[in-house]
Amino acid sequence: MHNKSLLLLMGVALCALDLPGADTSNPPGLKPPALPDSPTGASMVVPEAHGIGYTLVVPRFSTQTLLLDGRGREVHTWPGTTSGGESARMLSDGSLLRLASTPLSAPFNQLGVSGGRLQHIAWDGRLLWDFADATSDHLAYGDLLKLPNGNVLVSVLEFKTRQECEARGREPGLVTDKGMLVPGLMEFSPRGKSAGVPVWKWSLWDHLFQGRNPNLPEYQYPGEKKGAVDLGSLSGSKGPVWMTPAVLDYNAEEDLLLVVMGGLGEVWVLDHGTTPAEAATREGGRRGAGGQLLLRWKGPAGAPGAAEPPASRVISAHWARGSSAAAGPGLNVMRYEGQPYKPVVEFVSLNRETLQPAGAPQVTFRPADGGGKQPLPSGMDWLSDSGAAMFSENLHGKVHLQQGAKTLWTHTNQHGRVKLRPQVVKPGEECCGNTAAPAQTAAKADKPEPVKLPEMEVAPVSRVRLYPPDFLKR
Repeated sequence: MHNKSLLLLMGVALCALDLPGADTSNPPGLKPPALPDSPTGASMVVPEAHGIGYTLVVPRFSTQTLLLDGRGREVHTWPGTTSGGESARMLSDGSLLRLASTPLSAPFNQLGVSGGRLQHIAWDGRLLWDFADATSDHLAYGDLLKLPNGNVLVSVLEFKTRQECEARGREPGLVTDKGMLVPGLMEFSPRGKSAGVPVWKWSLWDHLFQGRNPNLPEYQYPGEKKGAVDLGSLSGSKGPVWMTPAVLDYNAEEDLLLVVMGGLGEVWVLDHGTTPAEAATREGGRRGAGGQLLLRWKGPAGAPGAAEPPASRVISAHWARGSSAAAGPGLNVMRYEGQPYKPVVEFVSLNRETLQPAGAPQVTFRPADGGGKQPLPSGMDWLSDSGAAMFSENLHGKVHLQQGAKTLWTHTNQHGRVKLRPQVVKPGEECCGNTAAPAQTAAKADKPEPVKLPEMEVAPVSRVRLYPPDFLKR
């Protein structure tokens, strides 16, 4: 399994949506809580965290979400009404914010994706909020979180037709009649037990450029357009799944959003301090740049005149907190580096004004890769103050807690067992937008064909998250 990325597609989608005129502004100040804390009551007995803290495990095909203690033992489960949809987060009152699956209508029921349901579940299993966010033009997919103002931010996929994509400059041979899914973000203010009012949105569709046709919008050739993404990227993919948001995080002090974008293997930073109208432009907001990408990063850049840096792909990231963030915003990032890929966890310090990397990343952790005999980790979470890192093999449902070079424990999920025939994707197939990369293109011919793996019975996980020992006692 070494040197191969295992891809399981569980999706959702997004397009244009009219926002209510009375509540479209997004000031930096906090709004009254929209997603209230759930009443815990006397029935909530907080399990002992032990050691490093709690681990939240989100099985992919189960209705349940698991909580492990610091020894890797299951100490609590939250029931669900449908199977998981990639992500969940434990809140400090013991409730669960969950992205779940829902039956889909056209066009998403034909695109091999799932998701579209946002749920808030109390510690005792009561369903407090159950909101279906799946329409004909978009679907909640990837990750979600509760903002300090009580609203829920969720990543989404927009549906764009073949005609729309070609009119924007996508090569006709790189899109099919099934169209294409374009990532975005939406913020909802929960209402009652089953509704949500959209109050903010951001769409990558508003921040694309193309190098194919000078008569079509946003033409830029050669090279890149600052803050935008090439519509010709990932030319090895004909869709409909193009690139998918994998991880979200929010920096409250700077009002910044972090997105790990699967497919490209990059971490993006953008301004949350915009109105929905500003988020669709390149002006306005707290940073004065509208909704354009303030940072695109997938690994250290090479020095001028030096050899190209090793191939790199970001797998997971989140904002550094505590002492690590004292000097300014910083990122904890896990990425694959080199050929064959080796996992590395780094701290990336950002300049507070430019939000560009300030100096070389600081390597904080290099997990063992088993000498090529074990699958590469496909997810991670990190507690900076403890030096502990959580790595997951999502396909095999395994979770490893490591501190330094020592593995403290391994947990293997048993919830939601299924038989799968995994699809193997060769690393490096993403290329190249409108910027020529002859060396990389030529190298493709030397790569072996993907290995066809036999059907296996597994209980995959979608996500794992670490929480400090005092999280449920705050």
